[in-house]
Amino acid sequence: MVPLISTTGEPIDMMVASPLALLWKSVKDCKSFSTMFMNRLAASPPSPEAPWRLVLYSDEVVPGNPLATDNRRKVWVVYFSFLELGPAVLCHEEAWFCVMAKRSHDVNQVSGGMSQVFKAIVKMFFGADIHNLATGGMHLTGHDGSSGRLFAQMGMFLQDGGAHKTVWHCKGDAGSKLCMLCRNLYTQKSRLVAEDGSHMLTCSLIHEADLDFATDDDIRGSVRRLAVRHATDSNVVFKQWSMVIGFRHEPDGMLPTLDHLVQPATHFCHDWMHCIFVHGVFNTMVFLLFEDLMQSAFRTIWDTMFSYIQAWVFPHRLHSTSLKDMFSKTRAKSSRKARILKCTASEGLSVYPILAFFIQTVVLRAGRCMHACHAFMAMSDMIDLLVASPLGVVNPDSLREAVKTMQ
Repeated sequence: MVPLISTTGEPIDMMVASPLALLWKSVKDCKSFSTMFMNRLAASPPSPEAPWRLVLYSDEVVPGNPLATDNRRKVWVVYFSFLELGPAVLCHEEAWFCVMAKRSHDVNQVSGGMSQVFKAIVKMFFGADIHNLATGGMHLTGHDGSSGRLFAQMGMFLQDGGAHKTVWHCKGDAGSKLCMLCRNLYTQKSRLVAEDGSHMLTCSLIHEADLDFATDDDIRGSVRRLAVRHATDSNVVFKQWSMVIGFRHEPDGMLPTLDHLVQPATHFCHDWMHCIFVHGVFNTMVFLLFEDLMQSAFRTIWDTMFSYIQAWVFPHRLHSTSLKDMFSKTRAKSSRKARILKCTASEGLSVYPILAFFIQTVVLRAGRCMHACHAFMAMSDMIDLLVASPLGVVNPDSLREAVKTMQ
């Protein structure tokens, strides 16, 4: 049980599994995991000067009806692993340890929400009153009697946009300052820009060179200034400052309490699947492409794609019988009304290569909507690199170049 502060100021306890005990027991008793982990420990031996990097991942899962008004079955889960295990290993759920699963309704009773919960979990790894994995390390014994010492430091908070907003208390993609990593990225005035007539764009900055990236100290300074403003300004003025700075004031949150452990800009990592496929880049690009095609020679593009995907034979593991349904008349009407392709992340990941093949072999050969088609193909190339990243063949420069080509 870890002690927390409730929204009413009263002390409360929350059950969290001991992460170091979980790791020690798994390495000692689980033969396959022990072999893998001890081999990685021997191949890349950590030390206080060169520690491994801890990854904390969190998300909110919904086992019940996600559209329910008050869904009390929502659960916040937190996992941990280490970057040094390698992308091929980290792709398997067995490489991740679940240390907490708590109903969202209960987490909402905690002052600062998941931010205070994360603060407590980070202290379980690096707290001076328990154990510090960075300075003291942890002795591990494998199932075969081999041994080694693990040293680790905080390396990454891997989350989607909603989890980042909850843990860091940033405004998120719905705020005027939509990215806590960029000091000059703001929405146009208080509404979306209307130059393209679709009200879909949010900012005039497109290229990476135009961005002014925030440092760890910049973010810490912003949070501290907001705390000072909260104590001195009126509610109206403070609300305006909060919009400009891009954070909410949460005195029991993770920042700036853990300045010595948490580097907000360095440790921030966005789950690319959510960025691309969950009301993301792919969904917007497909909608814009189809709208362009409908104004050209492909007025029945939604029906065409429904029939085209229906003719494909997929591996059984994809459960692809429903892929065509995202282009059905009902879904097409819903997507066009929302001005975005409505689909799940798994559906988008499965269907994007088929769309790319169709565009390449049919639309581009017909010489229609060339600019829109080339933009979609550039996005597909970028997704190909992201999908291939666990193989260790993709470097940041090639991915950055793919993003630049999209622009």
